[in-house]
Amino acid sequence: AGEKQVVATTYPNDVIYTIYSDLLLKKKKYSQALEALDRAIYWNLLSREAREKKLDIYFDRKEIVKYLDSLRLLHMISYTAEDIASCYNKYGFIFNYLKDNKSTYAMYRLSYDYFQNDEVANLIASLEQIDSTLKELTDEAIFKLAQDNEVMIGANTKIIKAQRSLIKDLIDGGYINEAKIMLENDYSMTREDEIAQIYNQL
Repeated sequence: AGEKQVVATTYPNDVIYTIYSDLLLKKKKYSQALEALDRAIYWNLLSREAREKKLDIYFDRKEIVKYLDSLRLLHMISYTAEDIASCYNKYGFIFNYLKDNKSTYAMYRLSYDYFQNDEVANLIASLEQIDSTLKELTDEAIFKLAQDNEVMIGANTKIIKAQRSLIKDLIDGGYINEAKIMLENDYSMTREDEIAQIYNQL
């Protein structure tokens, strides 16, 4: 109430809190580091860096349920095919830690479908060498494994809806190049023919 001077920072608040969390981690103050990361997320809901650092802390502390809950939230805010693939990689990592080969394989297959990566391809191949029956898993079986593990398929529908609303506004406003970039991103996540048709029309 007028007793303190407000000073604008040079960096975004989420960046400051994320750096602060690194300092706290070096002092092994894990709970305080998590609080700092929560503040970073408060200032920037879409901060992947802060959310991924939380995952690292939860894994180091063997808090697997919290790890999975936080990973689901990270997946919910992912809005590119590469980010979605990264989430599936993390699911694969944790299911491998839990020694669930079938779920691990399913997650890496989903990851590769969204973003082709040599490292993930090698992980898939190594799992198939361990258990050749994994090659027989159909897409339906993979989706069922994801469902059983409460793993979302693809992007959050709310993000897709918001993105398409923005694309419409861009097209209506004559910002065709910007709209095409967003349509490419949409198609990389959804593979919907309708999106490809709109892109080709533009």
